[in-house]
Amino acid sequence: MRKKSDKLKEAAKKIIDKHLSNDSDKGSGNKIPGDQQQTIDTLMKNARKIDDFLSTNEPRMGQGRRKQEVQSNITDNQSAKMTTSKGTIQGMACVTAAESPLVF
Repeated sequence: MRKKSDKLKEAAKKIIDKHLSNDSDKGSGNKIPGDQQQTIDTLMKNARKIDDFLSTNEPRMGQGRRKQEVQSNITDNQSAKMTTSKGTIQGMACVTAAESPLVF
């Protein structure tokens, strides 16, 4: 997730740098157009959300021979990517219980 946060910040920086390099009208100042500013704000908001998540949650380590960090989901930390026979899916481990009727 740290890589994703850095990637979002880098994308916002590229938009700003591109705008500044293309800004030939010095009289208009360095005001970024509304749609680009909205994109920058969204990218930075998502990066801050990831940074907040990483600062409040500990990494979860997987089970088995290779103990790798489990990829977390920001909206549901108990959810993770799971590899199945049909490919990789976003899933959850769940436990169900049923009470059987008594037969005499």
